[in-house]
Amino acid sequence: MGSALERGIRFARGHAWALALAAAILLATGLRLHGLTRHPIWLDEAYSVAVARQPLRAIAPSLADETGPPLYYLLLHAWIRLFGEGQAAVRLFSLLCGVLLVPATAQLARRAAGSRGGLVAAFLVSATPMAVQFSQEARMYTLVPLLTALAADQLLAWLEGGTRRQLVTHALLLAAIFYTHNWGLLVLPAAGAAALLYSGERLRGWVGAALLATLLYTPWMPILVAQVRDPSYMFIGMVQTIPWWELPFRSILLGLFFLSVGMLLDMTIIAARPLLIVGLAAGVILTKTVLISFLSRLFGCNWKLAIRLGLLLSQAGEFGFVLFAQATVAGLISPEAMADPPVFGRARAVVRYDDGPARRLVHRLKYSDRLELARAMGTWMARAGAEILGQADLIVPVPLHRFRLISRRFNQAAALAHCVSAASAVPVDTQALVRVKQTPPQVGLSRPQRAGNVQ
Repeated sequence: MGSALERGIRFARGHAWALALAAAILLATGLRLHGLTRHPIWLDEAYSVAVARQPLRAIAPSLADETGPPLYYLLLHAWIRLFGEGQAAVRLFSLLCGVLLVPATAQLARRAAGSRGGLVAAFLVSATPMAVQFSQEARMYTLVPLLTALAADQLLAWLEGGTRRQLVTHALLLAAIFYTHNWGLLVLPAAGAAALLYSGERLRGWVGAALLATLLYTPWMPILVAQVRDPSYMFIGMVQTIPWWELPFRSILLGLFFLSVGMLLDMTIIAARPLLIVGLAAGVILTKTVLISFLSRLFGCNWKLAIRLGLLLSQAGEFGFVLFAQATVAGLISPEAMADPPVFGRARAVVRYDDGPARRLVHRLKYSDRLELARAMGTWMARAGAEILGQADLIVPVPLHRFRLISRRFNQAAALAHCVSAASAVPVDTQALVRVKQTPPQVGLSRPQRAGNVQ
């Protein structure tokens, strides 16, 4: 018994780093699995599934007028073929990337700052709210940092005397980052800044790797030029009007506000138990203060400065969230609805229709013949209107005049109605209503003109 215990102790001592890393990976896996399907699929995730569901050859061409490159959607296509397109299934790919980010970051930090730095980085990534949140979304926001961590590790290995195999791997990973998200192009100048700290063969080698990555990305460059004209990138001009010294503070406040507590709690609990939320927020502040103070101390800050940093970085978001939660109560009727009651008794909206992704998605279905989007949108509509559909006998789409139907070739309302029917098992009848008056298009009309046009 004693010899077995001694062997166990020796094994633990000899593999302490690997065991601690395994603990961080287990923590990351548990945090990311918890509440994986708590929230329904939202607009961007539905779009990811709609793109990935297409035939493999159609994915890249379909992104020509979108805002991103195709690698994530190609990988998600293969994932869906293997595991299906259920809510949990499509998110598990991001979860896998989020878990793999832990050992990738640990290896990079270990190479840069030693074994202790690697473990600190591993536990930070495993429990960071932003990393947990994006691991539960069917988007590319965990694949990008995973590829970036791997690329940075191979770059550092090469710069510190590594082999050409590591340099080529770095170049291929750079190209993969470029093909995953347009903002991945910013990794290139960051890697160049690191390479400039070295000279001679190492710097020249990295320049060659950067040229190889750029050459591999060349086929997508014309599409990138077209994509940057998309309205999604108009916020860049807004950011440029903000004084440079305000940007870090705005990023910290917004990041903590949306990601520290808000993504971890259900708004119905907030409305019902405000005192509970105040207590939880205070607990989160205390926990984050202790954690950040401890980590600051590890990196050389004195205790006084470490505690100040902990308090500053932990409390910025929680109190704002509590005030926001107090103002959010389920069941309120808007002043507009009370002043001008609508003609219908009940309605459900999937998203707010504005100049953002919702508008683009609807326009691409309606005007660009993107009928593959109808299935995802219809499923989302069925989920949002489940309460009403449960009491419905029939789904009747708004009809088009026969001349409009000939010119447009399909009725988007009917296409969505069929998808809602398939998702809810409520029958649909596209012939129940007939439009006998040919009204002018609504596009370009004011709100009063639109109301008069449909009378």
